[in-house]
Amino acid sequence: MTPPSRFVGLDIGSTTITAAAAEQVDRGTLTLLGFEIAPSSDTATGRIQHPAALTGALQRVLTRINRSTGHPVERVALAIPGVNIEAISSSAERRWDTVEPVEADLIEELRRHALHGPSAIGPVLASVPLAYETDGRRTTEPPVGQPARSLRVEVQTFVSPARYVSQLAEVLTGLGVTPDVLVPRALASAEAVLHEGERRQSVLVIDIGGTSTDIAVFLKGQLYDLFAFPVGSRAITNDICAVLGLPFPSAEQLKRAGFTDRRGTGSASVARQNTGNAAIDARTMEFAREIAEARLLQVFTRIRQRLDEQDLGRRLPAGAVVTGGGARVTGLERIARRALDMPVRIGTARTGNGRAAANGPEAAAAVGVVSVQAWFCPAEHPGHTDEQPPEHPPAEESQHQERTGKGPALTRWLREFVPLGDEA
Repeated sequence: MTPPSRFVGLDIGSTTITAAAAEQVDRGTLTLLGFEIAPSSDTATGRIQHPAALTGALQRVLTRINRSTGHPVERVALAIPGVNIEAISSSAERRWDTVEPVEADLIEELRRHALHGPSAIGPVLASVPLAYETDGRRTTEPPVGQPARSLRVEVQTFVSPARYVSQLAEVLTGLGVTPDVLVPRALASAEAVLHEGERRQSVLVIDIGGTSTDIAVFLKGQLYDLFAFPVGSRAITNDICAVLGLPFPSAEQLKRAGFTDRRGTGSASVARQNTGNAAIDARTMEFAREIAEARLLQVFTRIRQRLDEQDLGRRLPAGAVVTGGGARVTGLERIARRALDMPVRIGTARTGNGRAAANGPEAAAAVGVVSVQAWFCPAEHPGHTDEQPPEHPPAEESQHQERTGKGPALTRWLREFVPLGDEA
């Protein structure tokens, strides 16, 4: 069985399955034990197309993770793609006879009550306060201490439809594995790639997968928005195939060969060697570069438009951190800076002790979801005595402590997170 101090996270995408295993050295530190990646072409938006094929792929990945840890995997945390998450607005209200100061406990009670409606659709993954209303006065700041006769709390809730989650759980249960935590992919990636300084500021996290892109927006350390759209790095490969008439494997290799960097377009001879296609020349590489740039500009421009709609374009001083397998396309940082008009860096997955995962940005979601599992399942692991993590971390610790995989930074974002099986 899985030792109580070891954790396994899965990111089941439409083109790949990634898995990470980590061990908790002490209450605040995780050490990465293994990372595995395997092809997957099974899942689509909201459904699993071929359960038998997905079962086989997962079994292969979990078998390799077993070898890394030396123990069979019995429970996992799952990163949920944004295209399988719905955003739902809901509210809860309380009125009383006399004027009384609004208490923080009441705000929290109403926030949780507002989650009951969305939870009927599926597991609640996260929620974001939208507004508070006291006696008809609307504000975006918690009205703690304000005198009022009524309070209304409005939240944006992020839910994964029960059908999709049930299908995943059924496949995993058939392999003897129980999913115990669900996390939006963009939040899992943020947990793995952001530095402490970025966490305290406002920042954008972009996880580019094969067929979708997941985005999380944080303002002053708090989750502000989650969204996704069904365009990923495979669209670049498909474009190259269609325009240049190359087979998919050659186009995929060419996409990663360096043609997107104007400062060093790469050698056609190297590309021919990497792809095994003797027809590739300098003109082919130039066409491929232009095709890739056009698609990447489309992705990042779409993100910028969403930010501008919410007046967020100039409110993200920490810029954007791009991760996921699509972040490996050479020259992506330059294109992203141009479209987003902000600083951009590529985010590499890190374990809690700061040691980089060898496999780079594609490991982000799997590594991040392991960190979430280690924090939100504390009763099962040595050194943890509380049944639940603290809802609100101590202010001094969360503001000044360097990031070591501890819960405070994470709970600032995921205070509303509900593990699989819990009621909102």
